Amino acid sequence: MNSKHIFSAFITGCLLLSFDLRAQPGIDPDAMVKKENERIFAEIDGLTDKQKEKVTKINEDFVAAVKDLMANRSGDRQEMRGQMRALRDEKEKAMQNVFTGEQFEKYKTLMAEIREERRGRREGRGRSGGRR
Repeated sequence: MNSKHIFSAFITGCLLLSFDLRAQPGIDPDAMVKKENERIFAEIDGLTDKQKEKVTKINEDFVAAVKDLMANRSGDRQEMRGQMRALRDEKEKAMQNVFTGEQFEKYKTLMAEIREERRGRREGRGRSGGRR
């Protein structure tokens, strides 16, 4: 092979690798919900098996709704932000119906902590979300 072919093969390989890396999502919603459930179950005292089942279902439904929203996004960031806020509000109301008053207060505190942790990770990656 001459040097032109080697160079072309190298460039093609680099391009394919870069497209493959960009295609990988930065966030796995299913993994996030699993981790969130684990934290809820570990940090909120006195949850029954029935409550855990309901929390899991609410979170799974929330992830499905978010995935649907992302798949059908219109490109209007403000509209999408409003839709996400509505989904989070709906999720919080559903959770309120599952927990006791004390459990729900702990849930709200826990969700605020999780949001701050996520915000800190996003800010650490910069505006591009870690992608270039």
